[in-house]
Amino acid sequence: MKKVFILLSILMLSLCACKNEGNIGPLFGTWALTDITVNGEKPADFIKGQTTWSFQNNIVRIVFDLGPSEYDDRVGSWEKTASEGHKYLEFNFTHSQDGVEPGTGPYLAPEWLGWPTNRIIRLEYVKDSSREMVLTWMSDGGDSFTYTLKKTW
Repeated sequence: MKKVFILLSILMLSLCACKNEGNIGPLFGTWALTDITVNGEKPADFIKGQTTWSFQNNIVRIVFDLGPSEYDDRVGSWEKTASEGHKYLEFNFTHSQDGVEPGTGPYLAPEWLGWPTNRIIRLEYVKDSSREMVLTWMSDGGDSFTYTLKKTW
């Protein structure tokens, strides 16, 4: 009986945990937005943890929690890049599908983060660890945004 249990355990592990095509390292999972500043000031309507960013494979889902069973949900793609010693996290909110124009509907950039619609948003890493990240972004109008996120799982 013990041999059957061990054999079944090995079989189950080999079937479900042998390879994860969506493995993206420490970024995988859900991150809560714990702080945001615009030109050094915290927006008056900011609520810690009300926005989450979830990463899997090359897809990002950004959710704004509006209360029980209500939320604003946006989907885009992401890519880590580097240039001249700086690391970046780029979000693409220009996607489309049948009946949905590019960068609209669920592919609309989250405006509550200050991001413009239908384009790629390039954030620069200030801090990048497996539990916390701090990113900055400069708007076209010259406003400096800083986003602090902590991993929830």
